[in-house]
Amino acid sequence: MKYLLLPFQIIYTIYFLLLYAVGLTISFFGTLFLALLMGKKAHVTIYRFYKAWISVFFTISGVRMKIYGKEIRDNTPPCIIVSNHSTNIDMITAPFALPLGAKPLAKIELLKIPIIGYQFKIMSVMVDRKNKESRARSMLLLKKTLEEGFPIFIYPEGTRNRTETPLKEFYDGAFKIAIEMQKPILPLVTVNARNIWPMGSILIKPGLVKAFYLSPIDTKGMTEADVPIIKQQVYELMKECILKNDVTFAKKSIQSA
Repeated sequence: MKYLLLPFQIIYTIYFLLLYAVGLTISFFGTLFLALLMGKKAHVTIYRFYKAWISVFFTISGVRMKIYGKEIRDNTPPCIIVSNHSTNIDMITAPFALPLGAKPLAKIELLKIPIIGYQFKIMSVMVDRKNKESRARSMLLLKKTLEEGFPIFIYPEGTRNRTETPLKEFYDGAFKIAIEMQKPILPLVTVNARNIWPMGSILIKPGLVKAFYLSPIDTKGMTEADVPIIKQQVYELMKECILKNDVTFAKKSIQSA
């Protein structure tokens, strides 16, 4: 049966990637036009435009997304949003799930990617992790972004999770920032993305990605000494959500039974 489905999966993968390439190109020129027209004020308008094209993309691509806990997201003050990162499709699903105007913390190496690099420059807080001065400037920009009422988005795993475990070990950065700025941490968990576009595979299939906003965690009164505690707390909450809701791990449970 697997081999019978392979030709259809190849055709679907080509269709998906062509749609994404066309949409990304339209998004790039839309971003460029709005940035030239509105300057720094274009941030939220660009975000609306980007979410609109992702909505169209979901409609015609066969990939769908359902977001749980929107009321949590919308009622949480400017915060640090942390999410798991397991596959390439996160580039599409994460912006769609985030609140309007959220800014990701992105590594400066992403600027080298054609088209996408420019969009990251406009929409993100860029940081060169090897450069002390760059990290200091990024902290100032992060603080300014939060003061303006926009949340910050960070992948605490640092990069995509290529292991067979629900999560990689978290870095301290996101939690240090939240505590230093005394802002809540809002966990966002996406599931089923691995099933649609597995790491290490070029083949994609249609399906439903689910995003869960968990209850925010207050950092008021915490110090840097609390980083390991809150990091582990968030890790366990997100891990539990993945194991409970992600079809990839449900399959593994059935196979090992």
